[in-house]
Amino acid sequence: MAGSLTACPSCKKGIKEDARYCIHCGSILKAVYCSECGTVNPDDLSQCLECGNPIPKLTDIRWGPIVNVLQPTSAMVGETPQGEHPEPDIQELDDQRERSLLSKLKGRFGRMRSRGD
Repeated sequence: MAGSLTACPSCKKGIKEDARYCIHCGSILKAVYCSECGTVNPDDLSQCLECGNPIPKLTDIRWGPIVNVLQPTSAMVGETPQGEHPEPDIQELDDQRERSLLSKLKGRFGRMRSRGD
């Protein structure tokens, strides 16, 4: 048995009459949650049935995905922020690792060039 269809008030596409939200645009159609106590209320009430908190009208609100925008950090862009200086030991450790790796590779494959050659 097919349910009756109605039009979404936001996007005007066909949806089931008893739908809680539009499957096309995501608009909430029936239930409204109280921001104070979380109780589900019919969309035509002006106050929460449980706590009496005023319920705002949700006429033009559409829900979309939540997106976290990351701001670049000094590590992401390869720079040190102003006023900060990199640890001098880090460059020395990097150079030591490179020399060690090159010496091991030279033993196996003969002469190899490093970045400074």
